[in-house]
Amino acid sequence: MMNLEILPRLEPDYHCETFREAVAEVERRGTSPEAADAISRIVESPFGGFRVFTVSRAMALEVFTAMAEHGIVPLPEAGLGAKSVYR
Repeated sequence: MMNLEILPRLEPDYHCETFREAVAEVERRGTSPEAADAISRIVESPFGGFRVFTVSRAMALEVFTAMAEHGIVPLPEAGLGAKSVYR
């Protein structure tokens, strides 16, 4: 899985004490016009509580694609996430 934390932020990180607060912040960011093209994640903070960060979906896809082209991220031969189907 790609580490999204390496990407530039669309909004500053948000620190909160409870998971419920973090979920509310993710929902707020989901409706924010500044982060229309965004992926928001909740991670546990090493200092206690939780941290919410938001990165660009387009930039994440570009980085993931570039890493795959250079062999850094192995992709299945049948396609990304493809699984065999047996009938």
